[in-house]
Amino acid sequence: MFIFVAWLGALTTLLFCDCTRKELQSDPYHSWFFLVITLPLYAIVLFGSSALINIGWHLFTLRDCDEAYHELIGEIKQAREQLSKKGMKFDAPK
Repeated sequence: MFIFVAWLGALTTLLFCDCTRKELQSDPYHSWFFLVITLPLYAIVLFGSSALINIGWHLFTLRDCDEAYHELIGEIKQAREQLSKKGMKFDAPK
C-alpha cells in the first residue's frame, strides 16, 4: 500500500509541476501530463492486443484429441444401442 501511495504522490507532483510550465501551454501533446493521461488507454489497447494474440495462437496450435474422439464415438454407439433396446429408431448416419 505504501508503494502505491508513493507512486501516486510522485505522479501527482509530476503532473502539477508539468502543468505550470509554459511548454505545456504551447504544446500539450509533448508533455508528461499528456503521457500520464493517455497511459490507461495504452494499457487497455495492449491488454486487448495480447489477449487476442493469445487466443489466436491457441486456436492456431489447437491439438486434435484422438483419444477423446474415439471415446466420444464409443459413447454415442453405446447410447444408440441402449436407446434401440428401448424402442427408439434412428435414421441411417450420413
